[in-house]
Amino acid sequence: MSGDNYIKEYQRGFQLFEQRQFTKALEAYKNCLKLNPIGISARFEMCEAYLQLHNLSSAKQSLLDMKDFLVEEKAIAKFYRRFGFIEIEQGHYREAAACYQYSLKFENHPSVLQELMYIKSQGGSGAVAGVPEKVLSNARIPVLTATKQN
Repeated sequence: MSGDNYIKEYQRGFQLFEQRQFTKALEAYKNCLKLNPIGISARFEMCEAYLQLHNLSSAKQSLLDMKDFLVEEKAIAKFYRRFGFIEIEQGHYREAAACYQYSLKFENHPSVLQELMYIKSQGGSGAVAGVPEKVLSNARIPVLTATKQN
């Protein structure tokens, strides 16, 4: 029963988001997490709603709150792409580049090369240099690994 309620609340959040009612969408996604605390889809949508509200710190926190639940490679890659986007918005180009580069360990997403080119154009070639894991660690961005599933 709670699975059905989660889906209904998630759909409500999605509709509110599409109607640009981001604060109400956030409420719906938070209700989803009451029904399913892991709720990766709701957590990513919360991040998007915070981004639309230009609340970068809450967007970043919503990502950090999900880090312990991420096991699928695609979700981990998305985590780093969204984190990278926030870092770009904050003008942290080296950290953004590290996020996008590290995301490639989990998924070769077509947007990554374009984002890295943008970062290089904004922050210079030094922004995309270095070992991603070291840059992430120094910036206190979690270095996640995928769990092999048999």
